[in-house]
Amino acid sequence: PVREVLFADYSFLNNNLARHYGIDLPGVSTNDLALIEGVNRFRRGGLLRLGAVLTSTSAPLRTSAVKRGDWLLRRVLGRSIPPPPGDAGSIPPDDVLDDGKTVRQRLEAHRRDASCVNCHARIDPFGFALEHFDSLGRWRDTYRDGQKIDASGTLNDGTEITEFEGLIAYLQKHEPSFN
Repeated sequence: PVREVLFADYSFLNNNLARHYGIDLPGVSTNDLALIEGVNRFRRGGLLRLGAVLTSTSAPLRTSAVKRGDWLLRRVLGRSIPPPPGDAGSIPPDDVLDDGKTVRQRLEAHRRDASCVNCHARIDPFGFALEHFDSLGRWRDTYRDGQKIDASGTLNDGTEITEFEGLIAYLQKHEPSFN
């Protein structure tokens, strides 16, 4: 069921994969995957915390709130978003630059542009809720430069999504729309 795919409290891990995610699982095989129950306490489990999803919706050196939010809207909620205009521009591929701005601060320019705000107000809050997961799917509390992560956002209808838990609550509330 979709509910289990999205909100599962289990994962398949071996010792190396668990260590990659910062989970101490002594006694788990180094090579063979094992079903591990109760992984929500480690911020794992379910499709949205799957490293492959988090990595495929990131840039090589940083996360991408836009890619992640767009993926969630299209693939999970089944909502279409028009393609960006040809002159939309892009933000740098690294999350640490000399100007000290976060990815969120760079994306604020899109939210101030009348031709961009309609889509970014729908996309970005979902992606921001996943910002604690780095480009390889590991949990983090700060960016590489030490700046604290702000994983909150407000959708264009005024709905606030705060942190990953807020995203899960939103999806559970809207589960009938994607079942």
